[in-house]
Amino acid sequence: MIAATDADAILQNDIVDRPPLPWWGRGPVTLLGDAAHATTPNLGQGACQALEDAVVLADCVRRVQPAEAALREYERLRIPRTTAIVRDSQRSGRLFQTQQPVLAALRNWFMGSLAGRGMAIRMLRDVVSYRVPRL
Repeated sequence: MIAATDADAILQNDIVDRPPLPWWGRGPVTLLGDAAHATTPNLGQGACQALEDAVVLADCVRRVQPAEAALREYERLRIPRTTAIVRDSQRSGRLFQTQQPVLAALRNWFMGSLAGRGMAIRMLRDVVSYRVPRL
């Protein structure tokens, strides 16, 4: 399909890593989703993390007063998790997208091993086992 498509009709968007931010807001303003913690698509967590942010932010606004304190509480709760996911996604990208033949062969061997499968399951368990507050 790509070979049959006119080159002018193909859109290429490069993936750019951005380091996690140490803070998301000041005063009555904060960030959420990709604005706060853009991540590469390697773990498929971009939209998931934005949804988690929204639920945690709503819970903080409901529980904590004044509003600025609620925003700082939301950041305190979310920054460690999103920072870990951004970093894990970056590491996964480097591992899974390597072009070096020897490293690719080692990666393929390891990921097919019991230890490699166990590592992947543990990492994904941490990603999907997060519990958002009940609203």
